[in-house]
Parts: sequence; C-alpha cells; structure tokens
Amino acid sequence: MIAGKLKLSGAVFLFVFILVSIMPAAYYGADEGQGTQSYAAVWPELAEEPYGKSAILMERDTGAVLYGKNVDERLYPASITKIMTGLLAVENLSLSDTVTFTEEILNSLPWDAAIQGVSPGETMTVKDCLYSLMLRSNNDMAVALAYKIAGNEEEFAKMMTERAKKAGALNTNFVNATGLHDENHYTTARDMALITKEAMSNPTFAEIWGTSSYELPATNMSEGFTIWHRHNMLVSGRADYYQYATGGKTGYTDEAGRTLVTSGENNGIELIAVIMYSTNESVFEDTKNLLNYGFNNFKKITIKDNEERFGQGGDTGFSLINKIYGTDASLFTIGNGSVIIPKNEELKNIEYVIDMNIDDTGLGEAAKITYVHNGYSLGEAILYVSQVYSGDESSVSSLERKQEEIEKAGVREIFSINIYYIAGGALAAVIAAFLIRIWIKRLRKRRIGKRYYIKR
Repeated sequence: MIAGKLKLSGAVFLFVFILVSIMPAAYYGADEGQGTQSYAAVWPELAEEPYGKSAILMERDTGAVLYGKNVDERLYPASITKIMTGLLAVENLSLSDTVTFTEEILNSLPWDAAIQGVSPGETMTVKDCLYSLMLRSNNDMAVALAYKIAGNEEEFAKMMTERAKKAGALNTNFVNATGLHDENHYTTARDMALITKEAMSNPTFAEIWGTSSYELPATNMSEGFTIWHRHNMLVSGRADYYQYATGGKTGYTDEAGRTLVTSGENNGIELIAVIMYSTNESVFEDTKNLLNYGFNNFKKITIKDNEERFGQGGDTGFSLINKIYGTDASLFTIGNGSVIIPKNEELKNIEYVIDMNIDDTGLGEAAKITYVHNGYSLGEAILYVSQVYSGDESSVSSLERKQEEIEKAGVREIFSINIYYIAGGALAAVIAAFLIRIWIKRLRKRRIGKRYYIKR
C-alpha cells in the first residue's frame, strides 16, 4: 500500500502533520461533506405487544433485531434448551452412530418428564434420537446424547454453555441437556435467537429442525412408529399451522411457563422468533404476529448496491480524478453484507456506526460499518480502500503498481498531485484524513483505540 511505502520528505511530513491535526474535525464533521440528511428512519410499529415476558424477532442471515421486549432478561428456557443439545449432537457425532440406553441414563429423569419410553439395553441411531429429541422433546434422548458425547450430563452441560458463548450467547448458563427446571439453568430471548441462528447454519440440524413428522424405525427392543412435531405451527391441519414456518422448538415447565422458538421464511427473508414465559393461549398467536410483522414491514438489501455515503455513487464527491489512475474510481469499496430495513425506507436514512479498530489482513480494510436502530444491529459490512481490495491476497493491487510508478518520479510529484486535490476544499481533506489514519495504523504496527460515531 502506498502509505506503507511512502518516504517522507520535509514537505510531505508537513502535509501529513497538517492532515493529522485537522483529522478529528474532518472525520467527525463529515455529515455535510457527504450530503447525508439529519433524518431518523420511520420504524414500523408492532400492532400488539406479545403477552410473553420476553420476546425477540431476529433476521437469521444478518442477525438484525427487528423487535425486542426484555431481550436480555434472564429466564428459564425449559425444553428450548434442546436446540443446543441437538446442535452439539450433530457437531460431535455421526448420524449413523448408535446410542445404548442404560439404567443410569433412564433413572436420572423424574417420573413426570416427557420420554419416548425406551428400555434399558435398547439401542437407537443418533439420527433417530435427534428426531425424537427435536420433534417430541423426549428427555431420555437428551440425556442419552449427553452421555454419548461427554460421558455424563454435567460435563455435557459445560460444553453447552461454552458453545453458547461461541455463538454470542453471553447471558446463558446450562446445567442439563433437557431444560428441566434448575435455578442455575437460564438464558435470554436474545441468546436463544443467537443459538438458534447458529444451529440453523448447520445443514443437518436445519433439516431435522424443519421436519413435521418422522418414521422411527424398529429397534432391537421395539417396533417402529410415526412421530409428529409438538410445534403446532409446523403441522398442516392443526389450528395454529403457519404456512411460512420452517422449524421450531417448544418448551414448558411450571417455572418457565410456555417458551417457543420458531423460524419462518418468506420473500427471501428468514426470521427467528423467540417467546419466553408465556401461556398456551398466547404463545402461538404472538409468534405469528411477530413473523407477519417482519415479513410485511421489512426488506433485505445488499449494502454495497444501496449505500451512497462512502464513494459508491458518482455524485458523492468521493471519486478520484482520473489523473492518478487513468479512470474514475471510488476511494472506498464496500464488501459483501446485507441489511434489513423498513420497506418504505432507503439505506441513506439508516443510522450507522463506524469502527476503525478492525484487523488489517492486507486487503485494505479501513473500517467496519454497522447499521443500527435503537441500539440493535441491522447488518454490517467492511469498508475497504478500493485500490487495495481485490479479494485475492496473492494479487498485486493497482495501487501498489501505481506506487512503483510514482516512486520513480520522486516524492515531489506525489506531493504536488495530492496538493492538487487538497486544494479542492474540505471534502478532499476528509478523504486524505481517512487515508492517513490507515497509514498511521500500518506504520506503527499497533492497534489504534476504538473510534465510534453515529451518523444519520
């Protein structure tokens, strides 16, 4: 990169010093220079608040939170715990592995726990156990899978909590594989959405998650039979059936109340709805209302094709004149990423946060853009210096090739070219300030402190 190779003469040093001196004003005062509006996006209202004590609606791909109610309040999950149990099973076992049910496993469950009713010595494949676990919420399956993976349920619960943290669920603590009540077994609506988001990215889990019925084959001790999902929104013909539902998990204990996690997909948007501490009368209707709210009021768009505030449009003032590169080019390039916004809004009206404290892999990463509403992330993308980013670390960028040409002409020419554009006004100073900030980060080979700001 040019900044990493530049040898400072006295004149260039003075130029850098001036830019660094004005950088805070240019960086934080870029609203008018970029032509953005001081305008808050109009956010659709949910017609009726869910009855449940806690609820969240999250878009699966971006993690965008479209609605939240007490999303970080710690509550008992009951059997939606088994989402994590199932995820660990598909990540650590082969579907063709066999599980043997011992007296120790079966005797560890209370008499009133939901079970399939297997006998000591009976064997099933991991695949069959998973379908029984996820569709019927059978606790004997959960404990048997825990023993198969970790040797006992206590060690398995530690694995569950650690895996939850890796998924971003930081307010969760699991002490068993079933969700049977324990005061130290808790999670939040946000965490359950994140865990479900992670689990659904596993194709094996996603297939089981979305199955409404399954033919359990005969075992060494019992005949085969058909099982149907407990989640009414997934089974055609039931009163609460929902045509866009793609998967889900039910839960209930006296202490947890009714808990429910449901995924749905429509018009290219895949949503996850979580309801906690609710009732049988409300949980399905509230879930439908949340999903309909998401599908009816929001759209998913690509960031790089819709963002015009970072040199993506020709009228933004961020284009470099072709005197340097021989053709018009944007100073910055936005990487892959999507964002969820209201259907009647444009991306230019959505607030964003810039984070300069990101890893530099050599592709010209300048910052991370995160779009936000009410403190919730709606999607994010990386902002690159255009002439460095090529998507191929082994390639020689056009900027590096240009640097070789410029070095032959000497530092004086570099200085005159930059002064030519700086003379254009304050906007050019903003551009240069961004480049110098990146140059300083590379030259010193240390991470700079976090610098956040919110734009409208």
